[in-house]
Parts: sequence; C-alpha cells; structure tokens
Amino acid sequence: MSEAPLYSALLKLAGEERLRFHMPGHKGRKASLGLLGDAAFIDYTELPQTGNLYEGNGPINEAERLAAEFYGASNCAFLTGGSTQGITAAMYSACRPGSKIILDRNCHRCVINACGLMDLDPSYIYPPLSGESSVTECITPEAVLEKVQSVPEAVAVVVTSPTYYGAAADIGRISEIVHNAGMKLIVDEAHGAHFPALGIKNAVLSGADISVCSAHKTLPALGQSAFLFSNSSFAKSELSFAASIFGTSSPSYPILASIDLARAYLCAEGGERYRKATAYVSEVMDAFQKNTAFRIPRFKMRDPCRLTVETFQAGLSGLFTAERLREDYKIDCEMADYYNIVFIVTCEDGKEKMDALYNSMYSVWKGYGGEPLPIESQPVPRPEKSLSPRVAMLSKKVKVGLKDAEGMTAAQPQAIYPPGIPVIMPGELIDRLCIEYLIHRGYNDNKEVYVVKD
Repeated sequence: MSEAPLYSALLKLAGEERLRFHMPGHKGRKASLGLLGDAAFIDYTELPQTGNLYEGNGPINEAERLAAEFYGASNCAFLTGGSTQGITAAMYSACRPGSKIILDRNCHRCVINACGLMDLDPSYIYPPLSGESSVTECITPEAVLEKVQSVPEAVAVVVTSPTYYGAAADIGRISEIVHNAGMKLIVDEAHGAHFPALGIKNAVLSGADISVCSAHKTLPALGQSAFLFSNSSFAKSELSFAASIFGTSSPSYPILASIDLARAYLCAEGGERYRKATAYVSEVMDAFQKNTAFRIPRFKMRDPCRLTVETFQAGLSGLFTAERLREDYKIDCEMADYYNIVFIVTCEDGKEKMDALYNSMYSVWKGYGGEPLPIESQPVPRPEKSLSPRVAMLSKKVKVGLKDAEGMTAAQPQAIYPPGIPVIMPGELIDRLCIEYLIHRGYNDNKEVYVVKD
C-alpha cells in the first residue's frame, strides 16, 4: 500500500505501550469495547505525536497534503462530520451573511440548513427529468447561465454532482459560466470520491473553487469520513478554520486514519479494483436491458459505479423490489423509491457479488413482474417563498398534520430520506401540490410537520 502517514504514526505510537492519562476513556484497551476494540488501539486525542486536525501540524497535515495532491486540489481538510460538515464550511468560506446564493434544487438538506445558519438568500435551479424517467438529471450549464444572469448579485453557486442516482454535471462548463459572472462555485461531490481512481476529473480539477467528497460513501473508509478541497483562491488555514466551526473539537482519530488509508489504497491497488467494478456494473446494466424489463436511466453523464435501476418498467415498485431482495435474498440496497432502486458499487464488490445481485433481481422480475406501472404525471413542486430560511427556522414553531398544513409556512425542510433532498424548504408556503407530492413519495398524510406559528 502507498504511504499513509497518519495511520502509520498512530500505529507507531500505540506500539510503544505508553501510559495513557488522556482521552479517550477506554485508554486503548479492547476489553470493554467488544468488536470495536481493535479501533481503540489507535484511538487517540490531540498529542504532539498525533497532530491537531484544525491547526495544520503533525502527520494529519502530511496526510491532507497527500490527499490534495492525489485529487489535484490546492488544499485539503479532513472531516469527521461527513459532507454535511464540509458543505456548511464551504458555504461559510464563500459567502458573507445576507448574501444571495444560487442553489441546485437537488441539493441536500444540509445546504438549506446552512442558508438558515448564515442568513443566505437562496434562488433555485430546478434540474430536468431524464427522458421519460422519474429520475432527475443534473442541472445544465444553460440553466446556470440563465440563473446567474437573472441573479447577478449572487456570490456563489452550489451544484450537486454526481447525484444520489448517479447523474453527473458538466462542471467544466458550469465553472466557466460561474466565474465569468464573478461568483464562486461550490460542488457537493459527496458521492464522487472514487472518480480519480477511474480517471474522471473531479470537481476542483474541473474548475470548482471548493468541493466536498464523502470518503465513507464510495471508498473503503469509516462512516462520517470526508474531504474538503479547494483551489488556490482559499487558503488551507481558511478551510481548517471553517471546518472547526461546524465540527467537533474532539475528532475521531480512527475516522481520520481511515481517510488516510482510503487515499493510500486508491494510490495502490484500489484504482484497478474500481476499474473492474465499473466493468461489472456495465455488464449487469447490459444484462438487465437485454434479459429483463428493468431499465437504466439514460443520463447524459453518469457515475460508472452507481447502479440505478428503473423497476416500474417491469411492473414492480422499487420499494417492493427492495423488500423482496432483503427478505428473500439477504441483499440490502442503498435506497428505493416507488419507481427505482439504487445500489452503490465500490472496489469491495467483485464479480461474484454482482452476479448474485443480477440473479436475484432476475428472479424477482420473473416471480412478480408484470405490465409497466404508470408514471403519475406529478410535477416537482415549486412552492412560493414566504420568509427567509433563517427567519422561518428561528421562528416559533407548531406541529400540524401534513394534510392540515396547506397555506402554512414550513419551518423545517421536508425531505424524503434518503436521499435527503427537500421537497419544501424552510420559509416556503406549503401548497396542495407539495402535500400530494410528499404523500406520493412516501409521507403519511397524518405525518406531523413543523410550520411557522402565526
């Protein structure tokens, strides 16, 4: 494996059998932690030998430097609060309070939460549907151009690419448009940490000013691990300070070490493993198209490791398909909705696993498939803005049943999770279309939602 300076430093320190009169309380002993005991061996706090995550010293700094080099970024900050921490830190770095900001409506709910925290005024770009599919494409350069021209006072644009379903945006063209308008480009690349292993340009290399990747989503890394990257317009110290505001002052060293190891793995055998994984995904997609009624969304640009399958063409809901896979074949998907099922494929998924997935899906189709389910022509709601996100989120709130919320102002984002994309943002009026859409996507009409109290 390639050099992993932080992991190596933690191993060396743990091997010295020193007396630990510092945090964490387990003191490196396995006995009380069960299966988690192995992680305790390298679970340290800030020491001269381990470095401080937010001060840019010790082996952490060297590990971040190697990650920045591998991803083609000027700077990198490790995160132990996932991409949520990174997105919030990125928006803090690029925007001043009260600024206007342009958002991909396909954004994660953490983006609108950041708007509330920093009193940002969002304007949205709605992505198009992919053909006759129920899945959205990424936002287009043309839509970005139209929006930056209509909101010239905006200071930044936030784009999601790749999306939860695997669509990818033309970040190169979008970055040119954004920069020509004098704005900063932030890319939520949470699901794209594996791109460099496949020779795909990541967001910063394509022109983004700041990007965020979740290591734990597509790399062999622990949960909550993520990268925050920037180009030269942001100093490393700026990234680290912003991350410290929205992250814990006691970051997990096993999580940090797993980020270091994941990057080292990509530099070694991981790249070849990911390339094989994409070939397996391609084979399975071809087999679905040829041998079943399952279909694959036709994205203009896509993540070659994300397997999104449209099940409604086969007369099956994604939810039912996921249930049968789970109950009958012990296969757990990443996410399912009424029309689709989503599988995340990584370097850990070989041909045997992919064949098992295909055979199980084939059996579900043969056993339960039928005539295609109709796609209900229900447009994505575009609710009107009533209050700023900050005012709505900080106002007094009351809970009401969804069916009774028509005409009220949302105090919290209402998002189907996963993927966590809000249908209604804080400060927007809840209309009948919003209610019907949420019910159709899985909400119960008696579900309680928070609204602004009159």
